[in-house]
Amino acid sequence: MTDLTDNSNDASLEEKSNISKRIDKLLKEELNEDSRYFVESLKDFLASRGGLTPRQESAFERIESRYSPEQRIKLEEW
Repeated sequence: MTDLTDNSNDASLEEKSNISKRIDKLLKEELNEDSRYFVESLKDFLASRGGLTPRQESAFERIESRYSPEQRIKLEEW
């Protein structure tokens, strides 16, 4: 018997949970006012719409990368 259940919804929920955790982690950082406002708006959008648009994800990843351990080391060395 073939399992016809659609697992794409499970993957979508897992992705939403992962992004939500990453947003929460980033909000614990000392973000500048504009970045904090934007990231909080992404959190609200994620909660209401269930996901981010590709452009929102890209912008989030750029902000997130500024606070990565690798970037912190570069900044300290500079």
